[in-house]
Amino acid sequence: MTAAIIAARGGSKRLPRKNAKPFCGIPLVAWSVLQCKCSHLIDEVYVSTDDDEISDISEQYGATVIRRPDWPDADKLHGGVPIAHAIGVIQDARDDFDAVVGILPTNPGYYPDDTDRMIKAWYELDGSDGVLIMEGRLQQIKLRKDLGNGRSRWVMLDKTAGKWLNHIPHRTVETPENYLRRVDVMNKSSKYDEVLDAIVATIPFDGYGPDDDCTWIEGQVWQSYVDVDTLEEFEFGEAMMEHYILKGRGPDIYYQYAEDYTQFIGNARQL
Repeated sequence: MTAAIIAARGGSKRLPRKNAKPFCGIPLVAWSVLQCKCSHLIDEVYVSTDDDEISDISEQYGATVIRRPDWPDADKLHGGVPIAHAIGVIQDARDDFDAVVGILPTNPGYYPDDTDRMIKAWYELDGSDGVLIMEGRLQQIKLRKDLGNGRSRWVMLDKTAGKWLNHIPHRTVETPENYLRRVDVMNKSSKYDEVLDAIVATIPFDGYGPDDDCTWIEGQVWQSYVDVDTLEEFEFGEAMMEHYILKGRGPDIYYQYAEDYTQFIGNARQL
């Protein structure tokens, strides 16, 4: 069973209530839910949340809601913690849970087939315990040295097209056990005390581990710039998603993909 787990809290700080805020016509979190519900390779869709409104939105779009504990100092916890908690809940209920798509809903800019393409690529790794991440390619890399007083100087400039990649850590595919290992939670329990104790006892989350633990597949250039944590990014993200994906069709493009992925023209690849 392949499950998508979307972590969507209600207490966003930089852009309050962003996960429930309308984005291209529907709540931000709803895009991730419907994209996963329209996937041909995801069996179950879960949303981990602490918020009644987000819970209602998630259920409206077809997700199963997992209420996260009322963790102390929740603002200091990274997004992997609620997903790890949700993995424990699902593992307690099912014994056929073999792949997890971990999702942060702050980047909804995925083509209809992107998530399926990620899952397919992960399975083609022959059961690798590593993590697969989609990333957008950058056309150039530019490094500057800060000289102070608003001045800087170039120390590196490389415009080799497609050479440099910038990962988008909003969606990953891996085994549930590997996800738990990455967030240093080694048990499968959904009990609050055991999960929190395991987290507190470990070093802070430091990303995605060594390079040999990750496999990367390429997304589009513009996707690497959409991360809606501020109002400006939110508005920029809406413009990018409308221009490159929706083109006036709204959620229908995903429902059309769910009905027949072979008819989707754009970023599609055969499953």
